[in-house]
Amino acid sequence: MAVFPVFLKLAGRRVLVVGGGPVAASKLRGLLDADATVVVVAPDVVEEIAAAPVEILRRPFVPEDLEGISFVVAAAPPDVNREVAAAAEVLLPTRC
Repeated sequence: MAVFPVFLKLAGRRVLVVGGGPVAASKLRGLLDADATVVVVAPDVVEEIAAAPVEILRRPFVPEDLEGISFVVAAAPPDVNREVAAAAEVLLPTRC
């Protein structure tokens, strides 16, 4: 799959990370360095996420989690990532 690098201004914006494992944890530092307000939704989270200055919703993802979100990172099992992507296609505004 071809990819395109992107720079986003996330300062003060709500960003959702779906997933609580090592992949999700690896995304946090960059998001926090960009001054994003991060919300993590996952039934379980690794210690690095638990100790981070983020809001944690310890439960499965639901499409309503995207309300008020500017950017989403899907870092969960593939079936959950597909669900997140499908919901984001419908619910997240695209701004270029």
